[in-house]
Amino acid sequence: MNIGIRGYRSNLDIYNCVFDSIQQATYDGQGNGSAVLGIGDLELSIPSTIRVNPLTTTQNNMTLCQTGVYTYYSDLTVLSNVMKQMRNGILVNACKYGLTTHLQANQIEATHYGITLYDNATGGGVFVEDNQIIINGFKGGIGILIKELIFGSNVNYQINANQVELVNGAAGIQTANIKNAIITYNYIHLSEGVGTAPSSAGIELTATTRTTVNCNTVMGFTDADAKTKGFVTSQSPTNTINCNTADTVGYGYFFGGAMCYSTTFQGNYMGVSYTGLYLNSEATIGKQPSTQLPPYHGNIWLDTLRYYSGFGAVNMNDSTPLSIAGSLFTTNQNMSSHNPKIPLNILSWPFYVDDNGWFDPQGSGNSFNCSTNWTCATLIVGEGEEEYRTMVVNDSTVSSVFIPESKLMAQQLIYKEFAEDSFC
Repeated sequence: MNIGIRGYRSNLDIYNCVFDSIQQATYDGQGNGSAVLGIGDLELSIPSTIRVNPLTTTQNNMTLCQTGVYTYYSDLTVLSNVMKQMRNGILVNACKYGLTTHLQANQIEATHYGITLYDNATGGGVFVEDNQIIINGFKGGIGILIKELIFGSNVNYQINANQVELVNGAAGIQTANIKNAIITYNYIHLSEGVGTAPSSAGIELTATTRTTVNCNTVMGFTDADAKTKGFVTSQSPTNTINCNTADTVGYGYFFGGAMCYSTTFQGNYMGVSYTGLYLNSEATIGKQPSTQLPPYHGNIWLDTLRYYSGFGAVNMNDSTPLSIAGSLFTTNQNMSSHNPKIPLNILSWPFYVDDNGWFDPQGSGNSFNCSTNWTCATLIVGEGEEEYRTMVVNDSTVSSVFIPESKLMAQQLIYKEFAEDSFC
């Protein structure tokens, strides 16, 4: 079978359906090889509405399919589905003109792409929360791919509290040409499998602007391989990158290209790595903070021994004093963790640059601290399975996309479990 269920200009609620071995046919058709396909008519402004609901058992919804759910110009909800041995999990295209997408609490194991969001400008919002994604099998694999056609496309993307396991893939979360997205509380683990990817990144922003990347964690598998990076920002101006953690990677935070200016880089933790912070020969990220008035930005570096290169931060854009000043860090000299070791001799291995003047320690002044700031206030979701289930039963608001229909279905599933449990 090449398509499991296809809805064209349709309103579909899908319950208790299992899809197995839905594969792509030789003909070239939209959504070919999808377990669930929802197609709207963009020319006539007639969308489809697709809701894919969970099973009442622990069985997989979808197994060995080319794509789990594929929608074009559709309003989509996918809640608590289990997809195993897939090529692609969920693909959302042209969620435009006020339509919305809600993808929550799904389990996806795929070789190529977990969730792909493409060309959704003018939509009402795309919300991706609490999903567990494993990517293994393709060197270019991506957990969550978000891509628009034109730089600065304003889409209400909210990517929150997802867990991504990336085995020799390209990126846990990757964005291109988007604006005003929110990427928070995600946990990404970069693993080493049988093959070797050309490079792997936890969260990668390319041609992305005015996007918030806060309170995410990227964990890697080595501090000696510069091909692994925690957070990558390239050709992406005016983004906020606050209170994130990168550990056991080659580069914790990597900035590339001339258009990284006006970045707010605050309260980030540079764990064990080759180098905690790295700016390439063209990168200028803006002053941290933009003035020399406290509170300073309070980024955290470890001692030099924890960085394989010997340097906590490196700025390869050292050709002129103005280049260095364009990424100036003003810090409190009394806080050693806020002042990493940087190259101060153009002959020093392994970077051969002179970053003198990049950090400007002051004798006094307060520094930003994530633990005493509301930037990373405790998130309701992810508090633990029992707490989560209790909030569901009590009808608490679990997250921004836990819509009434989803609450009702979750309550029905849990009440059914309680009824069958002799201890309840």
